Amino acid sequence: MTTHLQPVERHLIGSAADLCAMLRSEHARGHLVRWSTPVHRPDDRYAITITVLEPPSRRAIRGRRIRLTAWTLTALTLAGVGVLLVHWVLTHLLVAAAVSAVALAAVAATARGNDGHCRGCGHR
Repeated sequence: MTTHLQPVERHLIGSAADLCAMLRSEHARGHLVRWSTPVHRPDDRYAITITVLEPPSRRAIRGRRIRLTAWTLTALTLAGVGVLLVHWVLTHLLVAAAVSAVALAAVAATARGNDGHCRGCGHR
């Protein structure tokens, strides 16, 4: 599995020979991104800041996998709830439409069966 390299800034302190060896090895691997000007320290050593490309730590990989799993489970749960909600609405919508159609048909049949809407109520 190829891991994606990420830039990491390192602060190095050491002798000139040690820092040159480090810069050469990082440059030879193609991981050296940038470096600062070395600063001479009073103890005959140098300080330098370099940015190199490194693979992510195991902890970062584990955290990324946990987040990805959590988002995937959340998306699947929401999709499942959405499907159930649409199914419930469609099922109950059809039942409500059927009851309304039967009630409308009953009212229409009753209205046609009478000679007028005021028959028997005393309204003239």
